Amino acid sequence: MYHHTIELITPAADANCPTCVAYALGLTFKSIQWDASGRRNCLVGWVNEWTEFLEWYLPKLAARKNEPEEGDLIVYCLTGNPVPPHVGIAMSAARVRSKWGKGSVWAHDHWEVPEGFGDFIVAYKMPPREMSEVELACWVNLRGGGALPQGQKRLSDGTLLLS
Repeated sequence: MYHHTIELITPAADANCPTCVAYALGLTFKSIQWDASGRRNCLVGWVNEWTEFLEWYLPKLAARKNEPEEGDLIVYCLTGNPVPPHVGIAMSAARVRSKWGKGSVWAHDHWEVPEGFGDFIVAYKMPPREMSEVELACWVNLRGGGALPQGQKRLSDGTLLLS
């Protein structure tokens, strides 16, 4: 029998977000489902949509070169695959809290995850939730799915212009 340290934090029925990406970035159904005009601003719950957003968003964040610190965004990566399959939040240098797909939120050691979640990790400084909300709205807008938050503009290269 395999000994593990995985602990249930939040059952799936109580988790207020669709995927590991939304959970780690603090994006709840309320913050992501509707824009200011009441239009749906993204395809909530589609895992591939969230990983595409993450792939687009990560270059805007500061990667850490040293050990993960509490509160960092932990990104699981697969060698040769540019799209990260999983993310979580560092609880310490060796422990992570993450949502598994559309399921529950778990606390676990870095590698106590399903095999397909990755073969190396990168730690990023966690961005403020508000920044993630704006970036999500901008990404959705760039894809033709919604409006930018009021006062926000983007250059053709995706750079956010703050007004």
